[in-house]
Amino acid sequence: MRIKGKCAIHVRLVQQADAIAHHGTVPESEFNDSPSARHPGHGADCSIKRVGEDTFEVLASGSRTPRTVKLLKDDWSCTCPYGARRRYHCKHINAVEARVLLPHVDPARRTVLDPVPACTCPYCQSTDCKKAGVRRNGRYANQRYECRKCGRGFSANAGFGKLSASPDVVSDAISMYCDGLSAAKVCESIKRRHGWRPSAQTVRNWVESRGDMADRLCGSLKPCLSEKKRTDGMMVEIEGERHYMHAMLDDGTRYWECYVITLHKATDDVSPMFREAERVGGKKPTLLVSDGDPTYHDAWKREWRQRNPLWKKTVHHRHIHASKDNNNNAMESFNNRVRSMLAPRRGINSAHSKLIKALRVHYNHVSPHEGLGGATPGEAAGIIVNGDKWRTLIQHAHLRGIKPGG
Repeated sequence: MRIKGKCAIHVRLVQQADAIAHHGTVPESEFNDSPSARHPGHGADCSIKRVGEDTFEVLASGSRTPRTVKLLKDDWSCTCPYGARRRYHCKHINAVEARVLLPHVDPARRTVLDPVPACTCPYCQSTDCKKAGVRRNGRYANQRYECRKCGRGFSANAGFGKLSASPDVVSDAISMYCDGLSAAKVCESIKRRHGWRPSAQTVRNWVESRGDMADRLCGSLKPCLSEKKRTDGMMVEIEGERHYMHAMLDDGTRYWECYVITLHKATDDVSPMFREAERVGGKKPTLLVSDGDPTYHDAWKREWRQRNPLWKKTVHHRHIHASKDNNNNAMESFNNRVRSMLAPRRGINSAHSKLIKALRVHYNHVSPHEGLGGATPGEAAGIIVNGDKWRTLIQHAHLRGIKPGG
């Protein structure tokens, strides 16, 4: 008998899960070493146990009672109050799908960025170095090293040169600013924790310069994305004038692929975003979900519609309903999150603002996603950033020759 619809999708997911967890507890390495274990309060205590062929027990963080997630005829069900009352997927179902049932990323395609040791030479990448004194750089002592291989000297603050603050202060400030705190509140937090207060403009300069470095680094990485995309637009204010920001999101990993900011909503304005999404994903998608805006449909017809029976077919779903299966709720949630990040800024000063690039890096590689079981969209796409994520990204950008403002 041929299975159709949602049930067929979930049966395939369960078949994929059999290769990961064979009717038992998921290996602890899948979760103890997972990104969620490094983010307290964001799924750090989440554990998933398989108790049947299509039944799982999920113990979420802050909860003492495990919830049972089960695959029924057409969809998932959960015993939590939210899942029992509503038709939408709760966080327990999302955790099962994200942490166990998502297609396995080939280890050969994974990208792992580990913290860079302080004694790593930025010129020859050698770690055979010796200490060469201390430089008082503003408000902290900066250790100097000399490479025994190439003989060149360097500082331990790779990627944070010419700044009066230590790398820890700068990375914390960038993270707090991208989380939605205003520049004034970030300055107050630094004063309470470190005893001195930078100016609000200094914090903005840190975010824009180092955020641009991290964005150019992430642009050179290859995420493993699904073949289903979501797109939508939202209004942003640029120097007191309304503009439209259109974004493309990968459905399987929630990865923010690309965006474009335009003054008008026209096909010529949105089409470059479709081409950029195809470049980032490395292929055309099989499904595009958007609202009923004719701009997206015209851009889909121009860029992705099948013109030859031998070409890959991309289906466009634009008749969506908030309370039904065919919805764009994930994109609306993304828009609300971006609005909350931009709210304290009171607008941006340019359509090419580096602040948006920093927010995209923070969303993809730093901020945990509850729908992904506490992982970041980048980790779900095979890009693993360890340690202090902002500091690690900036260090690797510096080692690859990416300079601020370059």
